[in-house]
Amino acid sequence: MFIFVWVIFGLLGLTILSALLWVIVVSLGYFPALGSDEFGFAAFAEFFRQSRFFVALRMTIITALLATSISVVLSFAFLAAFAQHRIVQKLSSLLAPILAVPHGLLAMAVVVLFAPTGWIVRWFWSFTANPDLPPQYLFAPDSWGIGLVLALVMKETAFLLLMLLGHLGHGRYHSELHVARTLGYGQVAAWLKVLLPQLYPKVRLPILAVLAFSASNVEVALVTNSFNAPTVSILILQFFQHVDLLKLFPAAAGSIVLLLICLGLVAFWFMMEKIICLSFRTKLSNGSRQFFERSFPWAIGLIFALMLMVIALGLLAMIIQAASFRWAFPDIFPSSWIFQRPQLYAANLARDVVFNSVVLGFGSTLVSLVLAVASFLFIGAKGHRLLSLWMYIPLILPQIALMMGVQLLLLNADMPPNFLVLIAVHSLFVLPYVYLSLSGAYQRFDWRYVHVAQSLGVGFWSRLWRVILPMTTRPLLSAFALGFSVSMAQYLATLLTSKGRVETVMTQFMHSVAGGNSREIAQVGLILLLLVAVPFWCALGLPKLFFRHRRGML
Repeated sequence: MFIFVWVIFGLLGLTILSALLWVIVVSLGYFPALGSDEFGFAAFAEFFRQSRFFVALRMTIITALLATSISVVLSFAFLAAFAQHRIVQKLSSLLAPILAVPHGLLAMAVVVLFAPTGWIVRWFWSFTANPDLPPQYLFAPDSWGIGLVLALVMKETAFLLLMLLGHLGHGRYHSELHVARTLGYGQVAAWLKVLLPQLYPKVRLPILAVLAFSASNVEVALVTNSFNAPTVSILILQFFQHVDLLKLFPAAAGSIVLLLICLGLVAFWFMMEKIICLSFRTKLSNGSRQFFERSFPWAIGLIFALMLMVIALGLLAMIIQAASFRWAFPDIFPSSWIFQRPQLYAANLARDVVFNSVVLGFGSTLVSLVLAVASFLFIGAKGHRLLSLWMYIPLILPQIALMMGVQLLLLNADMPPNFLVLIAVHSLFVLPYVYLSLSGAYQRFDWRYVHVAQSLGVGFWSRLWRVILPMTTRPLLSAFALGFSVSMAQYLATLLTSKGRVETVMTQFMHSVAGGNSREIAQVGLILLLLVAVPFWCALGLPKLFFRHRRGML
């Protein structure tokens, strides 16, 4: 079994490597199936000749750096202010549901709130001198990508907080913080001077994953930006969707350009790390024991309260919009509701689309869960350190570049799109989240229970089903819910792998966004939100049902 697990992970790594090599080869003009068997740089020249390339390059770099920097600062600042407060436990229970909301859906919730005709604007604009005319400002799209940054920050801050809390559970950090407090350091100063230098290297890979995703995301960019103010990923997607198959060459070239942009951003981030470390080295040992100990927690608490309010109000506005039939500006609530015409709502409930989404989500999450649990059972500590590095590769690589390579591999192998292929492709992106979600639970698991069962003569499968799995039911269900939500949010992987032949709720949501029908967008988004929410409800309720007579298991 040990060898089998390593073979599976090796095949996944080989697939990623082969996909990237195919993208490089095609970007250089070699693809005999399309009648091109000579290497050259014509595809790169065609990609650079686009009139909006430099606009897209500026938008990509600025939004990626801004979103990542703000997310890092907010996540560390929150723990610096509330690391020893009960509010951390309450917020940690909200992080997984926030992560479950697909990026595109969360971006649309932001647009629904802050657009010139958004819900927030309606509440205040009714009292102005000219309430029938909406305010004249640009938001999603805008020339600086404010909507894009705001949507990314809310999602990625939750991701970084979840990673930080996983490391902060180690008892050593709490004892060191207690020692610093006994020496007279305030809560914020002690955290910034003692824990921050130790925790930051441990979450460097998640931060780089956030940076790469912010630079290469497609769904959020499509929702919040237009083709007049695109990102590089949107330009690449345009070539992908072109009817001329020869446009695959500049699409591959654009994928390599985006990969180089991400590598450049990573190099720039490392350089800024060194500069900041050198600049603040003396301040770490200057003896100052206070750092805005009263105002800092209030400011950070207010920011996080506003973020949670934006998420809640945005999703609520989408629910209202989904149920509305007529909602003219500047009405705060709809003047007529969809319940009077239920056939308009049922038109967006295609059963095959929901079935496809559930099958892909369940299949890819189950495969990822089995692989993750098998790795924890059969691979030692050194192997897990290597696997943890491997798991971040699909997260750090630009998804559009990786999916371009996967699509070229499928074309070269003449493999028709089917559910098995789609489940395998989804598993590339689901497995890292499932593995990282379970790693903390299995590291904290007391293996002495397993050793006692083994000493009593209990076989391996009995130990697995009667000891390990029951005692890790809650983290397993939580990991399943998170993996299912990741699969449900896969737009690009589904679109490119199936060549548009397999429709899911997420692809239908993005098509509705392109269509611009606000009610249809909200209705499909509500269906997507419900499908994502069901596994989390099960993850919360099933352990209470299974172990209602065993309080220690809860």
